[in-house]
Amino acid sequence: MARVRWSRAAHRRDESGWDWLDRPGFKIFWDAPVVVIISGPVGDCCRAGQNLMLSAHARGLGTCWVGSPMLWLSTPEVRAELAIPAATTPVAVLCLGYPDAVPEAGPREKPPIVWTSGK
Repeated sequence: MARVRWSRAAHRRDESGWDWLDRPGFKIFWDAPVVVIISGPVGDCCRAGQNLMLSAHARGLGTCWVGSPMLWLSTPEVRAELAIPAATTPVAVLCLGYPDAVPEAGPREKPPIVWTSGK
């Protein structure tokens, strides 16, 4: 298992759109004990990520699909450090851990049901 530290150096300071990284208290991986990177064909990775999130939830774990590190993961240095094969593309990055709190579910309205005869 690789241990890699997120680096703000993955972008150039003169590039626009990166100021959100400098927000006070911002943590790219939310201090999660586990980060899962799923690489391969986009459709397969999305389905694998969804199934991982549902399975984790059923076991009392919290997950968060984060898109922020995608540029970082595309750098040659990080791909080499994580041994991501050149033929695959990182598609899904999921933080995984036990949540500090689980919010109460809000009230829901009954959805309307429309029956059709199919004729």
